[in-house]
Amino acid sequence: MGELYRNVVANSKDANAWKADQRAWLAQRDRCADAGCLRSEYQTRLVILRSAEPAAQWAGHWWRIDPSGTNGSELAITKPTPKGFDFDLNASAGANTGELSGKAIVQASTGARFDGDADSGTEGCSLVFKRVLNRLKIEQKGDDATCGAGAGVYFDGTYVASDKNPNPPPDLVSLGVLPSKAQDDALRKLLGKDYDAMVATANTIDTEKDHADGNAVTAVSMAVRGVACNTKSILMFDDKGHLWAAIWEPASDSSSNVVELRYYTNVPKDKDSLPKTIAENREACSGDTVRVRMMP
Repeated sequence: MGELYRNVVANSKDANAWKADQRAWLAQRDRCADAGCLRSEYQTRLVILRSAEPAAQWAGHWWRIDPSGTNGSELAITKPTPKGFDFDLNASAGANTGELSGKAIVQASTGARFDGDADSGTEGCSLVFKRVLNRLKIEQKGDDATCGAGAGVYFDGTYVASDKNPNPPPDLVSLGVLPSKAQDDALRKLLGKDYDAMVATANTIDTEKDHADGNAVTAVSMAVRGVACNTKSILMFDDKGHLWAAIWEPASDSSSNVVELRYYTNVPKDKDSLPKTIAENREACSGDTVRVRMMP
């Protein structure tokens, strides 16, 4: 981060503004109380420092900074004039999505505003756009439904301009699920291609040590908002390198309501039986049949 920051300051036409911006970020970072917050702050800052300032004042393709990889949003701004611009937003929260299009009215050289109306079904929804150095901040007023989006889907956040998604692919360390890269590497080796399937379920994360299999093991439950009953996972681990993992997904080889539970472990004696914590959460959505596969 330090190297990127020094490079930005050295090549910027507004070095003092960047220095003030960095001091503000450092103050925000220092308010973190845990490693998960620190990871998120650094990942967000790295995306900002790697992003170039767009040539046009407003027009372009913008992406919301999203360290989690599960709450993405794209913004296209077109037809800019001194008075306003057209915009199209597409955002997600797990399996839920939302779209919002409209015309924002420019209120200052770095600020604009959109207000919904009854005709479009967005009355009470407003977006405030603000340019800050190389990024665009959106503040949303009005809840998800008011702004015409699915449950938990919002359009606010910090966006940077890019032709492609600037967010690095998340992993279970960056998401705060696993505490170390060594554990993450061991899990990747155990799960193979299913590692990515587990990361994709980390839309909601619940970590607990008080569970059916005892306090020596940490259990993390993950699920995709909107389809949480049949697209989920449980990861269990201890400080001795033992791993137990289960992934639920709708079966790809069936058109009926079949959910496949794939179970992995590196503990030989546990390869043929589900741990209590996983067994207690075996069922999926009402009406689904769960098919268990004990993986090698």
